[in-house]
Amino acid sequence: MVVYWKLGFAESMTISLFALSVSDFCLLVLSALVAFFHIPRLVVLSNITTYYRAVVFYFCGTVRISFNRLSLWITALISFERCTSILLPSRVKHVLTPKKITSAIVFLSIVFLIATIPALVTVQTEELFDPQTNGTFFSLRYKFSLSGLHNSYFVSMCLLQFVSLIIVLILNAVLIWALKKRNKLWVSRRTGERAAANDRTSNDASERRYRTSVFCVPLKRDAPASSAAQRGTVCGIRALRERKLGRMVVMLSGIHLMSSTPTLVLAFLTLVWPDLKVVSSSSGAQCFTFEFWGFITNLEALNASVNILIYYHMSTRYRETFKRLLASCTNRSTRVAPG
Repeated sequence: MVVYWKLGFAESMTISLFALSVSDFCLLVLSALVAFFHIPRLVVLSNITTYYRAVVFYFCGTVRISFNRLSLWITALISFERCTSILLPSRVKHVLTPKKITSAIVFLSIVFLIATIPALVTVQTEELFDPQTNGTFFSLRYKFSLSGLHNSYFVSMCLLQFVSLIIVLILNAVLIWALKKRNKLWVSRRTGERAAANDRTSNDASERRYRTSVFCVPLKRDAPASSAAQRGTVCGIRALRERKLGRMVVMLSGIHLMSSTPTLVLAFLTLVWPDLKVVSSSSGAQCFTFEFWGFITNLEALNASVNILIYYHMSTRYRETFKRLLASCTNRSTRVAPG
């Protein structure tokens, strides 16, 4: 996030990647809170840890799911932006301005915030009796009067994730097709410019060889070979940058798809079998849900952690800014250490 802040928000792609990094950071923080209450020694030493574990698991897990869906929609927005920049390079700056991208991200954040509220207000704390320990304990239970509201939350989240997955798949297929087509155009253009530059060079050499009169007026020719070579170099650099950005978007989308598919599968299973919900009366189904959600949490946390490596490997500006920022932090620590 700090690196993108240093880069500035003049480009729409930087804004989208910054929003994606913020969403991933929030997801990692919530995943760390959920993992903290799964420490075995902590569970054994505390009597009320089971209740707090269920509370943190439910509320933090619910908000974490919303951030995961938000990241997936931001990834779809990034894929759409890349497709537009390749298919409509002359109009992309007018179609997708930084203000429009910021407005779209804010709108998506508000939508997921509103969609999360029903899941947070449909549970309540109840005091139950445990015959094995002959004591009472606290647990979470759904409010039966608001069961329809909670079901609407599950359906809306499933639909939002399913639609986003379909959009990301379609946009990535279009992006790969556009990159291949654009790559062929770049190769043919560079080949033609090299051939034209070689022809100009040979023509200049022949004119210098057979020029015998000082009264010969040189005809107006095209640009010299050096300018053609420079144009070819600029086109090559631009093509390389477009390919790197396209690969980065495809890799980000692929990782998000792999990490989000198990969540969608479990959500559909929960709709079919309500006993698989976290707040359930069936202990066996609840254990299965805890284990499966633990696997999904680790998978999504791994996805959010790997994104920084993709940014560093694919983006030259990100890599250079990250190195400068790291060097400045190292120099500050070195100066403070002797004092």
